[in-house]
Amino acid sequence: MNLIKKYPITFWVLIIFLVFFIVNKISKSFLDITNFEKRFRPNFVEKVYGEKNKEDYLKVLEEQTYPLKYAPFIEFREQPRLGKFVAVSEIGNRCNQNNLNKCLGPLGGTDEIWIFGGSTSFGYGVKNNETIAAYLEKFYLGKKNIINFGNGFFYSTQERIFFQNLLTYLDPPYAAIFIDGANDFGQYWNMNETVYSNAIRSSLEKKDKDKFGKKFTHWLRERITRLNIYRLIQQNFSNKNKKITKLVESAVSEEKVKQLIRRFKQNHKINVAVGSSYGIIVLTVLQPVPIYEYSYTLSKFPKGYINVNEKKSSNTMLAYKLLSDEENSIKKSKFFLDLKNFKINDAMYVDAIHYSPKFNNAIAREIFNFLKIY
Repeated sequence: MNLIKKYPITFWVLIIFLVFFIVNKISKSFLDITNFEKRFRPNFVEKVYGEKNKEDYLKVLEEQTYPLKYAPFIEFREQPRLGKFVAVSEIGNRCNQNNLNKCLGPLGGTDEIWIFGGSTSFGYGVKNNETIAAYLEKFYLGKKNIINFGNGFFYSTQERIFFQNLLTYLDPPYAAIFIDGANDFGQYWNMNETVYSNAIRSSLEKKDKDKFGKKFTHWLRERITRLNIYRLIQQNFSNKNKKITKLVESAVSEEKVKQLIRRFKQNHKINVAVGSSYGIIVLTVLQPVPIYEYSYTLSKFPKGYINVNEKKSSNTMLAYKLLSDEENSIKKSKFFLDLKNFKINDAMYVDAIHYSPKFNNAIAREIFNFLKIY
């Protein structure tokens, strides 16, 4: 009591800090991501992959969860790593075998086929030897080395730039395959930017004057946004405004989707032109996405994980519908493989968007059969 009387301000500051600390800790328990990561993930993995595979795929999820790395021109790419089931070279390609001592990058030349795409091409949720690239390599029976340049969050513009950059220091491959759709039409970041463009722009636009003050403000803002209580408030605020957001999105979606389709088609056209110049077979694959009623039918998710109607992307659905119209499609191109309605009679997804090993195998077979004619 004497301390309270002697140092009242210090005492109450400490009490407030302690209460805030406790509330912040408790808030974490109510976050959606905590529910998934700490209580739901082991059950989720066991349901999706089976009890005997549980430990392996928990390891896969751990090894794939790396921060992205800066890369010139394309802004970022997958971080190099050498895990048991997820291995990425210094250049950024994922290798096709497990338990490697070293993950090698491409050498270039006609013995190689390069694959570009987002996280579905990289193979989130599956092992090195279960990606589309790995299965495609098996179909070629050692005649071609398949180089997996899939990157989380990539879409066709980044892939086009990445492809052209690689040609500045590597000999042209036999073929280049671009597997796109999910990130091109379902992206939630600004059009014609990457998921990190805004953060990079904000960093570059800081003024030199009052450098310390701005750095401190930036540091403080970062720390605040990491607080569990802040994230919980944002989560609840987001839920309350979900209906308003949907109304706004529906009002602008058609015009936006038409622009996205044009971008997609132009990137395809540029890639084909570059490929023709270098003697490279260039194939664009319009990938399957889970926007159909049958998408999750056979996937073994824990009860309540997926609500098909909530997970549908209105932009992607509209884009795929417009791409089905003859006047708006690129289906006439011999360098285009339309797999948007492709499905198998088995579990196709291991989560809300990423493919199962069996679906990757089936997609790889479709690509292999398509390329056999060349």
